[in-house]
Amino acid sequence: MSTEAAAVYGQATWQPGWLQDRLSLTFGLRYTEEDKDIIWDYLAYSTPFAGQIPRQTQANAESFDNLSGNFTAAFQATDDINAFLRYATGYRSGGFNGEQIGTPSFNEETVEQWEIGLKSDWWDGRLRINGSLYTYVWEDIQLANTDSSGGSATTRIINAGEADRWGGELEVLAAPIDNLVLGLSYAYIHGDFDKFPDVCGTAVPQSCIDGVSSALRPYSPSNQLNLTADYTFAETAYGDVTGFIRVNWQDEWYENALWNGVVDGQPVVYPSAVMDERMVVGARLSLENIKVGDAMMRVTLFGENLTDDDYPVYSINFGALGLISEQYGAPRTWGVELAYDY
Repeated sequence: MSTEAAAVYGQATWQPGWLQDRLSLTFGLRYTEEDKDIIWDYLAYSTPFAGQIPRQTQANAESFDNLSGNFTAAFQATDDINAFLRYATGYRSGGFNGEQIGTPSFNEETVEQWEIGLKSDWWDGRLRINGSLYTYVWEDIQLANTDSSGGSATTRIINAGEADRWGGELEVLAAPIDNLVLGLSYAYIHGDFDKFPDVCGTAVPQSCIDGVSSALRPYSPSNQLNLTADYTFAETAYGDVTGFIRVNWQDEWYENALWNGVVDGQPVVYPSAVMDERMVVGARLSLENIKVGDAMMRVTLFGENLTDDDYPVYSINFGALGLISEQYGAPRTWGVELAYDY
């Protein structure tokens, strides 16, 4: 598989002089062209069930192009408060499923987004609050789909219709005392699919299962929360002693939009594996800014997943084969890191 791509991009910011020069307008455009091709060349092989499988070769090629852009209106209400409204479009080119010979290409996907937000500093610069609300329409979404209708579980990229979603983000940083910075960030997303291909069987007459009601939003938990604390314990002649702790929590999410197959000619939707709610804690203790000649060195003792939580990060439901596999995150891990900046 090969790709040749070319793009041209430009962006400009204009201050029209309105509202005491506090308004800025930013415009951006990007044009992209991509040419992709693939050659399938499967050598002959033998199986205990089907005997000799002959060599299979096939080629395909597609071209994609897109014009996308963004517009942002930012208003500097005070020296410490900036509000903005942003509109943007995005694009991801199509491609091929290399796992299956002769599989049709999948189309490019596009997204159209609106966002409104606020960036602000308070308390003489010791408190920062940033937040935004957004909504987007996502069309021809490229998603991994696992299909066992052919007797074996095969993963391929499909165009999964359309989604109209919305969400928000909040970030708070505070320095309540000297040498201590506390952080909080929260993200929320809502919505599944407005359009999704139906799951159909092979029997005559053909029956189908509604794809929109069966598909689930994958890869993205509805709620995520991060808490951090960064503290400098001491500033010595040998270097600065610092500590950092991070707590990441997220609720459950789905590893795949849809697992489907065909049994006795009838369509089947298999249960999606749920990636459990998790809370992962990490910490670092460092001696940094150690002078070594004209350079600086840092020594860090770190720990990840300090609570030794068992949490899945991916799963495969093999459908008619009756197997479900899961991959888990790393267990409690300790280490020492040495960094040298010169």
